[in-house]
Amino acid sequence: MIALFVWELGSGRGHLEHMKPVLAALLHRGWSVVCAVRDLKAGRNILTEAGGAKSKNRLNVVQAPIFTHRSPTVSRPPTSIAEILAHIGFGDQSLLRPLFEDWSRIIDLVRPNIVIGDFAPTVTAAAQGRVPVIMTGNGWTIPPDGSPIPALPLRSYDRVAAEQAENRICDAVSAASGGNWLSGTLAQLLRGDARFIYTSAALDPYRHQRQDELSCPPNLVIPPSHNESSAAHILLYLPQNHPSIDRVLEAVGTIGMRTFAFLGGLQRPSPPNVTIQPLPLDLPAMLPAARLVIHHGGLGIANWSLAYRKPQAIVAIDLEKILIAHAITSSGSGLSVHPNATGADMIGSFRRAVHLNPLRISSGFANETPEQSIEAIVRSCYEARVRGFRF
Repeated sequence: MIALFVWELGSGRGHLEHMKPVLAALLHRGWSVVCAVRDLKAGRNILTEAGGAKSKNRLNVVQAPIFTHRSPTVSRPPTSIAEILAHIGFGDQSLLRPLFEDWSRIIDLVRPNIVIGDFAPTVTAAAQGRVPVIMTGNGWTIPPDGSPIPALPLRSYDRVAAEQAENRICDAVSAASGGNWLSGTLAQLLRGDARFIYTSAALDPYRHQRQDELSCPPNLVIPPSHNESSAAHILLYLPQNHPSIDRVLEAVGTIGMRTFAFLGGLQRPSPPNVTIQPLPLDLPAMLPAARLVIHHGGLGIANWSLAYRKPQAIVAIDLEKILIAHAITSSGSGLSVHPNATGADMIGSFRRAVHLNPLRISSGFANETPEQSIEAIVRSCYEARVRGFRF
């Protein structure tokens, strides 16, 4: 039995961290696994040890086809994920055709029993009628079913523009696939044949329209009931290309509290109270003693902080992260800090955030623990293999 894991769009370690425990479970059960990932270096670093020495010969991590998207200037902010994808070129069949051909070639070579995707709409089109697709990821990348996809929070909805963007994408995908994809809606491209959504209800941008069940992130370590420590420090996580790194470091230096930082592997001079680590922070070990978590708005670190009831200060720089920052602020569990805020404003925001007392927010998870999520996905793999398509 062969599983093909794919990560097509998006950035960040979260896509890989979600894959790791699921592929480890499949390897443990004797499956062979091929992972086609957007970031090959990170993928090999994170995934290659997942199954242990006994399964080494049954795991292969390869480079995924890269969608070379545009970065256009838009006249107004997009109001739906359809507009966002259309603006970067996902409605252009000339850009999609080589991507579709490469994914089709990978499917032909691997001949998987199941595809497990993460933000992988082109893979859904390439696999249709050939192999079932289980889509995993967060609420941002797996919208509710139906058309048009609902508006994103914080934006005034332009329904006409959303419908036009969806139609443009669907037409382009159908043409690029030579008619292989005929389902008809963008939501179906993003949702696959089955789906597992790793988003707490509080952080789901479609929480008011969502009918799907939500699942506990498979890499989340649930804290014990008594997880507090007498020590106190700040945890800081920003990607290495974040534009506010210097001002954030100066701000936590002024505050003076012991700070452990991970900047995507970036090393640079820092204040005496800040230790920049070359490897990702050990969250289960370090969160119990944290007084504050400063980050860029990634779903993973936001979920971890909610699970451990830690105040958050979020310096978001793109729409997905801004939506998460808005949800965290609305819940009373953190503060949103503008990336262009002055050093004095950042210091003030961080000091206020330290004194917040987040409540444990109800997750609404159907699979309440990581283990339940993993087992549910593995069970779906076996079920899909039995009723799946044939080459």
